[in-house]
Amino acid sequence: MATGKVPDTAADEVPDTAPDLVPETAPDAAPGVASEGVPGVASGVASGVVPETVGESVVPPRPSAPPSRTPPPPTHPPMPAGAPPVPPVASVPPVPSTRPQTGRVHVPDAPSEPRTSLPAPPVEEPRALKRGQAVTIDKLGTFTGALRVEAAWWGPEAVDADVVVLVLDEDRRVGADEDLVFYNQPVHPSGAVRLAGKLQDGKPGSDSVDIDVTKLPEGRARVLVALALDAAAGAAFAQVPVAVGIVDPVTRRRLADFRLTGGEETVMILTEVYRRDDAWRLRAVGQGYAEGLAALVTEYGVVVDE
Repeated sequence: MATGKVPDTAADEVPDTAPDLVPETAPDAAPGVASEGVPGVASGVASGVVPETVGESVVPPRPSAPPSRTPPPPTHPPMPAGAPPVPPVASVPPVPSTRPQTGRVHVPDAPSEPRTSLPAPPVEEPRALKRGQAVTIDKLGTFTGALRVEAAWWGPEAVDADVVVLVLDEDRRVGADEDLVFYNQPVHPSGAVRLAGKLQDGKPGSDSVDIDVTKLPEGRARVLVALALDAAAGAAFAQVPVAVGIVDPVTRRRLADFRLTGGEETVMILTEVYRRDDAWRLRAVGQGYAEGLAALVTEYGVVVDE
């Protein structure tokens, strides 16, 4: 057994600490360890002598948890006799935190300014025309070539009527039988004139026609729109006043209107659309025929079968 000298390999064989190899408490009596004297050193071995079995040396148990470092509460010396009592310390309100808050933050609404409603655009009233008055259609509104003529009438319940249209040339004559548009031939071959049908049932009665001057064939420059009362009713325009409206078929805006009355006529020309120079014009006519529809169409060149 060597004494007083530590082998050179002791540092490599003995770990600095071995908490995982030795139980937290040393055994009561390990072999070769005296029950009295210095713990962990064999009996009869001088202090400072390391046994040969260094790798099997007993590691002393782990020290217990270090004592708390919390300083003891201060002790105040006793107050001298006759000293005034210490006034209580006023509570200090908590200091608001300046750290940003997490979660939903309520932001008050900004004061809203009073809303001012924009004025509605002015509604353009239709142009009121009189019997015999003519007007350039461009002055009634934007005119792209299409317009609708609507006719409405009041009278006895049994009175019915139908719109009749004549497509004329510069001499105010029809070029063929197809230039007469009525309930048996509701569309002109060119598509420039098309009966649009009754506007509503009941009273007042109504009928309408669509006109597109851009589709008129070469040599046609005038369109007459007439209203023929039902001959079986035995009524005349003296009992049946008529309201005529000129309407933009795209925007449905009423461009112009006028009223017509008559006497013993049973057929009346309501309006005519014609071209003068480079402008299209419209006239409120009001010319009637007491002899009926045949008198009207023959005047403009339509041959009527007997």
